[in-house]
Amino acid sequence: MKKTYTHFFTGVLTLLLGVVCVQSVDAQYTITTTDGTQYPIFIGDPGQFEGVATAATIELASSSCSAMTNSNGSIVIADLDTGCSAARTAELANDVGAIAVIICGTTDNSIGFETDANGSVVAGSNLNLGVFAMGADCADLKVSAGTEATLELLVPECDVMLPEGVIWGANGEGEFDGGLGDWTIDNDNGFRYDVKGKLDRGAYNSTVNQIGSPTLCNGAVVADSSFGDNAGEPGNFLSGNCPADNNIFCETRLTSPVIDLSTTTFDGLFLQFFQALRQFNSEYYLLVSKDGGATFEDTIAINSGFETNSNHIQEIVSVPLLNIDPDDQLQFRLWYRGYYYYWAVDDFFLVNRQIGDVRLNTDAGNFFASHAANWETPSSQADIIPLLVDVENIGNLDAEGVSLTATLLNEAGVTLDEASLDYGLITPGFVDQNRLFDETFTMPTDIGSYRLVYTLNWEEDEEPLNNSYTSNFKVGDNVFSKCEAADATARIAFPDQQYFSLGAGYHVANGTTAAGTQLYIEKLRLGISGNAADAVSGSVNVSVYEWNDLNINADVDADDGVGIPERVKVYETSILVFGPDTGLEDYIIELGADRVALKDNQNYIVVMHGLPLAATDQYRFMAADSGANPDYNFAATAFAFGQGSVDGNLPDGSLGTITDNPLNMSRIGTIGGTGTADDNDTRRLFQVNNFAALCEMHISSLTGTEDINEDIAVSVFPNPASNNVFVDLALENVSDNVNLQVVDIQGRVVMTQNFTNVKTDKLQLNVANLNTGVYVINIRTEEGFTSARFVKN
Repeated sequence: MKKTYTHFFTGVLTLLLGVVCVQSVDAQYTITTTDGTQYPIFIGDPGQFEGVATAATIELASSSCSAMTNSNGSIVIADLDTGCSAARTAELANDVGAIAVIICGTTDNSIGFETDANGSVVAGSNLNLGVFAMGADCADLKVSAGTEATLELLVPECDVMLPEGVIWGANGEGEFDGGLGDWTIDNDNGFRYDVKGKLDRGAYNSTVNQIGSPTLCNGAVVADSSFGDNAGEPGNFLSGNCPADNNIFCETRLTSPVIDLSTTTFDGLFLQFFQALRQFNSEYYLLVSKDGGATFEDTIAINSGFETNSNHIQEIVSVPLLNIDPDDQLQFRLWYRGYYYYWAVDDFFLVNRQIGDVRLNTDAGNFFASHAANWETPSSQADIIPLLVDVENIGNLDAEGVSLTATLLNEAGVTLDEASLDYGLITPGFVDQNRLFDETFTMPTDIGSYRLVYTLNWEEDEEPLNNSYTSNFKVGDNVFSKCEAADATARIAFPDQQYFSLGAGYHVANGTTAAGTQLYIEKLRLGISGNAADAVSGSVNVSVYEWNDLNINADVDADDGVGIPERVKVYETSILVFGPDTGLEDYIIELGADRVALKDNQNYIVVMHGLPLAATDQYRFMAADSGANPDYNFAATAFAFGQGSVDGNLPDGSLGTITDNPLNMSRIGTIGGTGTADDNDTRRLFQVNNFAALCEMHISSLTGTEDINEDIAVSVFPNPASNNVFVDLALENVSDNVNLQVVDIQGRVVMTQNFTNVKTDKLQLNVANLNTGVYVINIRTEEGFTSARFVKN
């Protein structure tokens, strides 16, 4: 059933709207003027238009960012200016008391609300007027509208599409129509009714500012843990009316009315509701009472699979309610232990349904499946692939005889390996988690693309679409990477942290080629930016460490807890960034003579440490969203590698050791951390799973004239240099040809010069025309290769 509601102007300008109550910029509406002309427009936010007014005046604003006058109680028709956002235009109209604004000339007929670098709405977030968009020019509309109009707002009853088999909720008992109704909350600092279902009160919440429930038009219930902690002010931690921190939760409970089931018949019950959330470290529970709230015997953990710092998630949730009888006085309670960011709920139903449904927990918000440890791995470094994926019975029937198959295929679809795991019985509501296969796969060594496919098998499963998951990875020539570079479009920073780090970890199985030739870290490819489009002055320290996870916790700690360091620095450089150069996002660092010789069976981490000069600045590092592509989420992979024995829930509900892991190894995905200006080498770096850093490590073996000769004596002066730089070179023998190649920090060759008959000479380069920055001089001689670094000022 389609939900409809109507806003209309009577008199000169009439506006008729029909829409399902979900925020959308895609829904089209029509303005009909008194001369019968119809104009298509689009709504910006249906929840923003409220109030009733009559005898409204039309104001024709030729410039949307110009001061608006005589607008109190008026309808503003404004042309969108270049450099002035639609949201800002709406704010200006709101500030002078307009009851509606129609913004002409918007891109794609849409209204975009501005957000700051942390994702908080900074424009268009607190409006009390109707906001509409019109992609075309409004000249004809202005003529037809005239100068006067009457506005009236009608909000009829919200109708929703009822789920099949609903036995409670069909009459609006769970949609919070205008308030809590018979529902109760336990305090004023947590759950609350919000007429617009707003999610944007707290700092750092997300760019999505409303729940998208079907009955958004009559409100929803929201618990904003972020606002409770910071009162909407960035950096204002532990200062709100309900602070949250490690082991400190902002707790709140939402309780349903008592539900009399005596007149109903059912085979099985599900509680269905709509939710929107963003997770940091909150806990979510459903409590069930069968005696009208006297006792709540069943406590069901929900939303447990959402990762730390998740993206915004909204979905319909169905929870099986077990062992419920018609003579029970049913009552349920949501218990939110909030530690950032928010949880909003709406549209509750009890549904009569009996279904067998087991699934793999591999959807975007509930992902836990092991796959290859990198997006791309060099063929010389083929690693093992541990096999693990969480399986859940989300139906209300016992699932007997469940098994899971893992298959490794090449890009032609040919099966290279296969393994299986028997689960036996999985009872309703049970999550069989952390269960490793006895077998592991070995990564192929042929260059190409590969697929790892998990398939869940149960003959009686009525919903087979959630029984399969495919992960992709690549085997290449010489590149380690955590994501495809083209996907690294997000600029990542830790809120309000001047000094923070981002990086990636890679496991080197072989320090030499099959023929015994030494392998080196030859090049790094890094994604670095400033505050969005803003310039940042300072530097980024780039370090490579050997890392040994001595305490097997998949974090990079300063030491193992008793003073033995976990990491040893093997390479370091700095990227000096001044002013507009921060617009460059793809940096390539040639290590040259500082190449790092690789070791067998050694983990390496490549880390970017931001060191901006101003306390208010941040460097941002480029990354790919693992919510959009779970191949970039390495949480389960690191877990599967790193646990000696794995504890989990046994089928009887108790906690115990469900498998012994012979691997006891360490792998890591993207890592990040914060600190001070001088703690780069001891800063704790923890695994980050909701994005993958653009932080590639390129390896190679050096042969022929590219062999590094560390005995070549070389110095560069003056350093820094302004006009000329001299390379003081001392060779054992005369070299007929010497090539000097100047490379900038992005790996681009900016100057090449050849010299002949060189032994002990000062070779001059004119660098006056080079931009300010750091450069590497690659020096190729008949005695081998070396390099030197200088700064151009």
